[in-house]
Amino acid sequence: FEPRLKRNKMAEAHAAPRNAKTPASIALTSLYALAYESMQQKYGSDKIQDEYNAIQSLVPSILSPKTVPSSPEQLLERITNLVEGLSSNDPVIYGWIEAPIEAEETKQAEKLGAKKSGAAQTTYPPRATALVKYCESDNLDQALLCLLHYKLGHDNSAKELVNFRLDNSAGWSSYQYAAIHKAIEKCTRSERSYQHKDDMNKRFEIEKIPYDADEATKEALEAKNKPKEERRDAYIRSVVDSKYDRTILLIEFILREGATTTLISHASGWRVHGGNKTVFDMALASNNMDVLRAIFKYGTDIDINTQCSSGGSTMRTDYGETW
Repeated sequence: FEPRLKRNKMAEAHAAPRNAKTPASIALTSLYALAYESMQQKYGSDKIQDEYNAIQSLVPSILSPKTVPSSPEQLLERITNLVEGLSSNDPVIYGWIEAPIEAEETKQAEKLGAKKSGAAQTTYPPRATALVKYCESDNLDQALLCLLHYKLGHDNSAKELVNFRLDNSAGWSSYQYAAIHKAIEKCTRSERSYQHKDDMNKRFEIEKIPYDADEATKEALEAKNKPKEERRDAYIRSVVDSKYDRTILLIEFILREGATTTLISHASGWRVHGGNKTVFDMALASNNMDVLRAIFKYGTDIDINTQCSSGGSTMRTDYGETW
């Protein structure tokens, strides 16, 4: 399959962002990876300190050398404090706690916490709704922190968390999806999606051009807006590129924790483009090499000859047709 991946130009475009990442995003990605591996590989304090010092030496302006964490708990505390500071200055690239999501988490926990299924009683994984919703809102930092805190507090496993599907029904429409479905959707975020947001234009004081303005007024406003739009577009490139590595890392963590690649995202109802898509289906549709590599490397239930989707096709068939 690798030659097909290399020939797919669209996939290469998605999987190889320009180098517009911020130093802080590079530091955060490395710290998240260290926190995960320190739990997964059961690093000792010396190993954690050595790895942290190596990261600190690359981004001395971001990480203080005064106190060095020596445990996963201390690492997560350091990351949380770093995210809080970064998000207060730039909430687009970095994500802090969102009150509506936390309120929904509390509501779902109360509703599903002790839901009985026949004779058996199922337990709602704490922070499961928050993980899904933070992935949906593209708040990568809170999604990663949700997963890492859960793993740390549940015998080094987040399998129940990552396989939780949120039932989001309203009126005649019904949706079910897991965190990984939303994370895969975000891996191909585009610059254009940010350019048309009003808050982004307000941030750079880009003036709206009235539809009924005369040509002289339009030309004057366009000339005035041009340098502002250039600064906006440079910033957007930084946003897209800075978020990319954390997105792929989040998908990797979810897969390594045991998310099934046949987990289905479901949509149905009035004026809804219905359908059932598995994680594998969505990975193919993303046209992203890094996502597919993560699927094949870390997917716990990958079997290329087994059924992939509800249509009866196999992973091998779907993979070959798409690529």
